[in-house]
Amino acid sequence: GAGIAIPGSVAKHLDQPVGRFVGKTGGGGSLAYSGSAKQFARLAKQLGKLDDPVLRDDLMRLHTLNQLNVLNVARARSGQNLTGVEGNLAKLLSTVTIRLARDLGARILGADATIVGDDSATGGGVQELVMFSPAPSIYGGTDQVQKNIVGERGLKLPKEPGDTRSTPFKDLPKNG
Repeated sequence: GAGIAIPGSVAKHLDQPVGRFVGKTGGGGSLAYSGSAKQFARLAKQLGKLDDPVLRDDLMRLHTLNQLNVLNVARARSGQNLTGVEGNLAKLLSTVTIRLARDLGARILGADATIVGDDSATGGGVQELVMFSPAPSIYGGTDQVQKNIVGERGLKLPKEPGDTRSTPFKDLPKNG
């Protein structure tokens, strides 16, 4: 898989050679992708929680979302742009997947999800995911902005009203 380098002075990744990141993941999102449902299922089995039907449903939901993400990204990269918003849809789907993985991982670990470091059940992966999970819904345009773009460009809905401070009251858009 492609590696992820986290930019910034704290992580010091900008000073490292690119080869250091090839085949590695990071940024907290790695547990939300690909084989994460299998990883979480193994962890739940280890901790005796795999019999919980709600947890099992969420494991299947995470697996399904991961597969949909793979297909969605492939569609976005194909260049066909059938809707013109494939990238926006892929981003929205990935943030939903990350939030589910975060919630699922924390639910499996329970109170141990607060233990940080290599001694934790997942080597700190779930804890990193919990800390990382709000970021994808913000960077690259918030989920709300992405939804507006999908509505306006993909579904051809009317644009959001602009700045109305200088618009006379009689010209303001009205419901009904």
